Amino acid sequence: VAPSSSSLSRGLSMLGRLTGGGKGASNYEGTDTHTHSGGSTAGVQLPLPRGGYTMEVSKGGWALWCAMLHVASSRADICTDKIKRDSDSHRLKVRVWQALAVLTSFVQPPQVMTSLRSVIALMSSNDAPSVRQYQEATAAALIMKEPGLLVSVVLPILESYQKPHPGIGSLVLVAMQVCLHAPERDRLLPKLLHATVPWLSSHAHNVRSYAQLVVYALLRQFPPECATWSHTGGDSIYVQRLFRFLEDNLEFQRLYRNVGVPSMDWNPEGLASPRRLLCGDTALIQQTTETLSFEGAPATLLDRLTSFLQEEHSR
Repeated sequence: VAPSSSSLSRGLSMLGRLTGGGKGASNYEGTDTHTHSGGSTAGVQLPLPRGGYTMEVSKGGWALWCAMLHVASSRADICTDKIKRDSDSHRLKVRVWQALAVLTSFVQPPQVMTSLRSVIALMSSNDAPSVRQYQEATAAALIMKEPGLLVSVVLPILESYQKPHPGIGSLVLVAMQVCLHAPERDRLLPKLLHATVPWLSSHAHNVRSYAQLVVYALLRQFPPECATWSHTGGDSIYVQRLFRFLEDNLEFQRLYRNVGVPSMDWNPEGLASPRRLLCGDTALIQQTTETLSFEGAPATLLDRLTSFLQEEHSR
């Protein structure tokens, strides 16, 4: 439901005050974001007052979240995944999801499940990578507020093998990174491994590669001899053999070295910060200092993965 115009106006006004009212130098000079925003302070990190936001600010931020989510789900040229790359609609869709990622700061615990389900419903493998990475960041930021949703909402989707979710590759990444930083990590990791392993056989290159990178990253940080996997003898033997295959297989190791090496360095802290989202530290499995691309969006995992696969096919 779209918020009222009065609450949206309050939200815009408060967000303007939080970001300094447009004063200060832009961090995006020379990028599309700087050009099309008139050099605004898109990179200013929202300050969190002691004790949290005031009730008025929280209501305004929530109104903005509702407004942006309404746009993302109902506006015909944005809710579709059939958008021409680098078009005006593509530019607008990137901006909408950048805004949603930032506005997760104002989603309160009672609202997280509904918000997460709405975000997941909009995720699609046909979206441009520059859009998908902000969808992933938005979903991850929401789940970090309520990690139990990983079990109740995300894992059942990962286990729907007969009719896969159109954004299954993104959800594999989100699930791994949230799981690694969740309070009950040791309990969640075996469940995530069991749900992810079947995707190692997917015919979709990106989904299969994501699953391989996720499983290998998990087993490198938590080796087969780790107590996390010692629930049954069968689990232990399977995990050992799976890890040995990924460790010894030359083709996968080339993929890992070229695409997934920094996969364990991602940290959810400050994920909703505009500065982080627009300065190359959004990707759930890759940090990059590469030149910013379309609309200030950093280079994406999918772009690197596609490039790697093309190079491998031409060998």
